[in-house]
Amino acid sequence: MFWANVIITALFDSEHRLRGFAKVTRDMTERRRIEALEHGERKMNEFLAMLGHELRNPLAPIRNALDLMRIDSTGDSKHEWARSVIDRQLTQLTRLVDDLLDVGRITSGKIALHRSQFTIHGMPNRSTSIPTRCMQPPGEGALARSSRAAVECRAFPGTSHAQ
Repeated sequence: MFWANVIITALFDSEHRLRGFAKVTRDMTERRRIEALEHGERKMNEFLAMLGHELRNPLAPIRNALDLMRIDSTGDSKHEWARSVIDRQLTQLTRLVDDLLDVGRITSGKIALHRSQFTIHGMPNRSTSIPTRCMQPPGEGALARSSRAAVECRAFPGTSHAQ
């Protein structure tokens, strides 16, 4: 499809007689394509923000029900295991929904991210010791070795969700 902006102007001679017309045509196809893409992006961002809020609504009642189940616990190991699974999955789902809401805030301009450079001391040691502790049998030494090197990172400060 071709989109255009056309301007037609009458041309007169010195005696004010019509001599013809001048026509200027500007191709607007690219501009319309960009406007359509921007409109689609805006609609998608609105949908994601609405989806995040709608997904968040049932999380609090589920968390409350889980807490009530924990209070009225019978001590059955199968029930404890099931509550533990629900708790872990609910926590993960809550993080995902919070991230979805953050994306909505960022794309709508409610949150501005600023890049800066900073140094992380000890992060390599912490990041490698967590998985190795989970993988090794109890009572054995850590598989990761401490690193004294400083790591420079380019990131968005204040946006980390590390535990």
